[in-house]
Parts: sequence; C-alpha cells; structure tokens
Amino acid sequence: MANIIECKNVSFNFVSEDNVETKVLDDISLSIAEGEFVSILGHNGSGKSTLAKHLNGVYVPTQGKVYVDGMDTSDEDKILDIRKKVGMVFQNPDNQIVATIVEEDVAFGPENLGMHSDEIRRRVNGALATVGLSEYAKHASYKLSGGQKQRLAIAGILAMTPKCIVLDEPTAMLDPVGRAEVIKIITQLNKKLGITIVLITHYMNEVVGSDRLVIMDGGKIRLQGTPKEVFSNLEVIRSCGLEVPQTAELMAELGETDDLPLTVSECADRIIEMKGLDV
Repeated sequence: MANIIECKNVSFNFVSEDNVETKVLDDISLSIAEGEFVSILGHNGSGKSTLAKHLNGVYVPTQGKVYVDGMDTSDEDKILDIRKKVGMVFQNPDNQIVATIVEEDVAFGPENLGMHSDEIRRRVNGALATVGLSEYAKHASYKLSGGQKQRLAIAGILAMTPKCIVLDEPTAMLDPVGRAEVIKIITQLNKKLGITIVLITHYMNEVVGSDRLVIMDGGKIRLQGTPKEVFSNLEVIRSCGLEVPQTAELMAELGETDDLPLTVSECADRIIEMKGLDV
C-alpha cells in the first residue's frame, strides 16, 4: 500500500527568544502507509508532539524532508492541499472550536472552502453522526463535556474529508470515560472508514489496537513494531521513561515473554491456559 506520509532524515531545531538553539528532532525517518493506525509514544520532551506538527506542515524541518501524498511540506504553494489531506486534532479542543453552535463549528471548514450549501449540510450531518453527536447539532458547543468537545473537534476535521488524521495527545485533558469515548471513535474511523490515524500519546492502554507503535526518546526513534513486538522490550520502554502496560508487566513476572497478551481479557485467558484451569 502507498505511503501517505514520509519523513526522510528529519531534524528540527527550536530557537528561543534569546536565540538559543535546541535540537528537538534528530534524523527521524518514518513512513506511514494509507489506512495504517500508528501510535507515537514518548515522555514529555521526547519530541513526539513536535514530530506530529511536521506531518501537515505546521512545522517545517530544519534538515530533511516531509512528504504528504508526495507533496513537500516546505512548498508553500502546496500547504493548503497538504492540510486537506492531513487534518490535525490538538490536545485542547477549546483551541479548535470556533463557533458557539455545534453544527456551525463543523461547517466552518467546508464553508471556508467555498462548498455548496447542500454539500456542507451533507458533510456536517455525516461527521456528527460518525462521532455520535447528531443529537447535539443545535446545542451550544461550550456546554459540551470534555470528551464531547474533543469529538466535536474530530468532526470538524472529518467534514474536510482528510485521508489522514493526526491526533496530538487528544485525551490528555479528559477523564477515563472521555478518553475511552475518543479512542473508540478514533478506532472506528480507522477500521470502518479506512482513515489513516496517527495518535500521539503516552497512555499505553490507548495503543493496543494500533497497527504499529513508535517509541521516541531524545528526539530519536528508539523502537518501533507491532504492539506485541514493542511491549516485549520492557527494558527499552522503561529506559524511555514510559510505564510498562500492566498486562505485559504481569506476564513478564510469570515468565511469559512471547506473544504477549495486551488486553485484560487476553491476559486472563493466558493465565487460565498456563494454569490448566477449567472455567
């Protein structure tokens, strides 16, 4: 399958107000295929959010190149086309919500593209239905819960019909119920609609449904692979300042390191199998 995003030897230096230069990304090479669900993990300061902002041209590399559907993000003439292909959802949904009424907020993007009113209505209705907010179409956006606001932010991006959505720590400000709602929607967008998903997070329990995990530390990619492959490298995960999933920790304590179970139910089934229990 073709790649929707390609990062080639990307480095990025941040320059402070007093002209001090700090390398935030260091020679990152990463390809993301169309329809893939990739989660990028790392502790605060690892460079994961900076990398996310390179994936639709918010930042441009100091060195190296980022291509979106073959378009160079450093080409200013292509930036609008690039952002049609790759939409971004940020940590705080209040920073993305621009209208006081839910359906008006979702319509904002298509309206700015000059679409016909019938097409805008179709897109708004479809996006709200996808994220489970149809009944809130006429509601005030500021009265929504945190999880609902984040789903509204996702709906606003969906109305632009992107090929890929990059979500930069979208659950960081939510309670467990809100986090579960958002992860469920993200997974459905990928599995049912085929939208490429890039999820930036440090919550290990959010990434078990991903096709691939990328672990970052110090501006570099330290480890990548399927969830089971990555979670088998417990010491590398710990060395990057991340918590090991409880299921993987338990299996390691029991001496099981191959084909690690990732969910609680899988873990329970493995223990039953190990103990030869009949339940």
